[in-house]
Amino acid sequence: MPSVLVVYATSSGATRTIAQRVAQTLDSLGMNATLVNVREAPPAVGFDAVIVGSGIRVAHWHASARHWLKANSSAIRAVPHALFSVGLSAVDPSRQDEAVGYLATLVADHHLSPVSVAAFPGWYLPERFSLMERGILRIIHAPKGDFRDFAAVTEWTSSVAATLAQSQPDLI
Repeated sequence: MPSVLVVYATSSGATRTIAQRVAQTLDSLGMNATLVNVREAPPAVGFDAVIVGSGIRVAHWHASARHWLKANSSAIRAVPHALFSVGLSAVDPSRQDEAVGYLATLVADHHLSPVSVAAFPGWYLPERFSLMERGILRIIHAPKGDFRDFAAVTEWTSSVAATLAQSQPDLI
């Protein structure tokens, strides 16, 4: 059974729920997903594939995710990998390119070749954000609500799993 490391960084919890769905979907497709918060600093070695996701704050992945990616980029490059972000910019379909674009710098900086990248909508539940974040989100008129789209996450993860199977037939 192929093993896939699913690493995530979150502050409000939305990215954790998305990463959980990624791992559940991989497991349902016959893969062995290991879900780990980036704060636990899991090594990216010993897995057949790696999927990394982070929430977006001020147009960037969380610092903890960026640092983990830098520290593990050699191991990640050695296996098929995919990246995703979770944030409010992905709520508006007209901003989808912008939301996915946040990943472009990471890909270039670390010389990655992901099989797929995705940007998923998160949530703005004020009680889950710091006072400073709530102030910024009010200034930019961020919509309140839970915009997570688990069907889209499942669809993307299924597509990634199929691509992993095609790129490394011995995985499945």
